[in-house]
Amino acid sequence: MDHDEVSDDELVRRHRNGDVSAFPILVKRHGSGLYAYTRSLVRDRNVADDVYQDTLLKAWRAVAPDGTYQTKGNFCGWLFRIAYRTALDYLRRSPVQQLAGTIPSGVLSPEDVALAKETRSIIMRCVEECLDPVERSVLILRCCEGMKVEEVAEIHDIAIGTVSKWVQRALAKLREHLQQRGIDV
Repeated sequence: MDHDEVSDDELVRRHRNGDVSAFPILVKRHGSGLYAYTRSLVRDRNVADDVYQDTLLKAWRAVAPDGTYQTKGNFCGWLFRIAYRTALDYLRRSPVQQLAGTIPSGVLSPEDVALAKETRSIIMRCVEECLDPVERSVLILRCCEGMKVEEVAEIHDIAIGTVSKWVQRALAKLREHLQQRGIDV
């Protein structure tokens, strides 16, 4: 059976019944998006690694046979919520680190890569400077990760309408901040 056809909750059930291959499938399915999200929140690669690993450990414990995870059909949202809370715990303890982002150079010229990196760096600095952690998280989940409004609302434990308002407000603040730096969007 193709693992893509198996739901997350079925994999959790299998994990709870002793299938040692089930949890790694969940990690493979959601890991890259989760890591990218974690990295965008904390900005520091080493800290992102720690937050990511802590998130996976918390998830693994929660889906254990005696764990607290309740099967509700939205494992991905639940997992991102753990990452969000873990990252916030870090942000409360330590100042947010600067982005040292990279952009793949596949078909871009060296000059285009340099320009793209600089533009991304400016945008991410503006996101960091003008948005608080919650606004940053909502914006990244909705616009970069492509999550549905309902999923973002569940992760943050807020009303669906609030997500849309926060995304609009975050985009407006970001647009204004970028324009103050001479970048038209």
